[in-house]
Amino acid sequence: MNKNCPFCQSTKIKKYDTSNNIQRYFCHKCHKTFSFKNKLDPIKILTRLHIR
Repeated sequence: MNKNCPFCQSTKIKKYDTSNNIQRYFCHKCHKTFSFKNKLDPIKILTRLHIR
């Protein structure tokens, strides 16, 4: 999935942090943080960690 920064449309973004189970991203071009408002599912996260 190719995501763009909502401020500058750059594709140079990386996962930054989580806030209230919502993944935050950081844009390397405009140096802003943002989210796509998709809540993370703790069960899926734990399942993925367990599989590794």
